Amino acid sequence: MTTEQLRFEYQARDEALGLLIKYRSELIELARATAHRLAYNHGYVTAPMVRSDLEARGIRVAGPGLDPRWLGGVFMRGSGWRRIGWEATGSHGRPVAMWAR
Repeated sequence: MTTEQLRFEYQARDEALGLLIKYRSELIELARATAHRLAYNHGYVTAPMVRSDLEARGIRVAGPGLDPRWLGGVFMRGSGWRRIGWEATGSHGRPVAMWAR
């Protein structure tokens, strides 16, 4: 992937996350509060940890009209989170970012 393609991918991602934050702000805020609690309890947090916690409380995070990628808005640039590493806990053992405050 060229630098220009990568820049376009990041720009498209950031625009999509911005729309998600705009239209799903309550869900994003709930997920952010969940992420804060999990990070406090475990020292770090991942998007799958947030998703699992929300689902365990009966909060729908994916399905018709709700793409699970909205969870990226929780850790979006400027949110105060910093990536501290990677953990192979994503779908099919893919690495996911570990976040801390």
